[in-house]
Parts: sequence; C-alpha cells; structure tokens
Amino acid sequence: APAATASNGSIDLGGYRWTVETATDKTGKPIAVLQREGKYALTLSFVKDRLGVSGGCNHVGAQYAIKGAQLEVKEFQTTLMACQDPRLMQMDAAISQQLQGRNTFAIEGDASQPRLRLTTAAGGSLNLSGEATAETRYGGAGATVFLEVDAQRRACPHPLIRDHQCLWVRERSYDANGVALKPSDE
Repeated sequence: APAATASNGSIDLGGYRWTVETATDKTGKPIAVLQREGKYALTLSFVKDRLGVSGGCNHVGAQYAIKGAQLEVKEFQTTLMACQDPRLMQMDAAISQQLQGRNTFAIEGDASQPRLRLTTAAGGSLNLSGEATAETRYGGAGATVFLEVDAQRRACPHPLIRDHQCLWVRERSYDANGVALKPSDE
C-alpha cells in the first residue's frame, strides 16, 4: 500500500490533516514555539509519499515512508521566504528538526476525532488532532462548479404556493483557457 494510506488501526494517516497541539522534548519540557497558541498552529498532511507542513512562514515538505509503526522522514526542503514574524520561521525550523529521521506513531480515537501521537527520533513527543480531508469526508476529490444566478426573480411552479417566485440558476462551463462555453439552454 502507498505510504499515505498506511494506517495504525482503522484510520488512514493520509485521510486527515493533522494539527500540532502540543510538543515536548526528550526531557518532557514543552517546545514553546510548537505549542498551539491562538493563530499559530502547524498542520501536517500526508499525500502519497510527501509530508507537507503548513502554518509557518515557508512551504516545508519531505518524503516519508511508513513501515509498521515507524514513520521515516527524509531530508526536509523549504522555500526561503522571510516573514515579519520571526516566530513563524522558528516554527518551520523546529518542526523540521523534530520530525527528521525515524519516528514512531500511534493513532488513537475514532474517525470523527482521531489523535496522532508521534515520538520523534530525538525522543520528543508531538500530539496532533486530525480533521478529515474532503476526500475522506465525501468519498472522493472535489469538483469546481460554476453557477450563474439570475438577478431577477421569475415565476416558477410550486405545488403549495400560488404565484411563487424563484431565482433561476444554471450551470456554466469554461474551456481550458477560461472562455465561457455556450450554456445548453440557449
């Protein structure tokens, strides 16, 4: 099975976005920059064989592989943006440092509120909460649909309301260049 669908129990790691709630080092001391506080929180996503980290300053990612309860994270790559808030750049560096190497993981809870517990190669501990991706929630990838809504109400049939008025809606389609295709009702 591909790494993203590897599971620990009945919950697929790749079917969720995982938000770092708490982090401690090998002595049990909190890693302050990684603690979830207000608007600051890092989120991990596992897509195919790529681990992505969002919520910091840069786009951070690495290849990963799962063998049993082992999560091996290869060398991280990151964009080199500078952010006004230095804490965001510190978050990027700290999460990369914590996750690099062979980690062990366990997924607890049920599919509606899973928890991911990572023990890092350096001996630290990360606790994350999971939120189902759209694919997991709805059973497949999403689709973009364009709807055109008439600005004027028009008469429309209703079995219980006489002289009912509705806003008319029709789906619109566009070609690869963004040019509107003729609606099927014209």
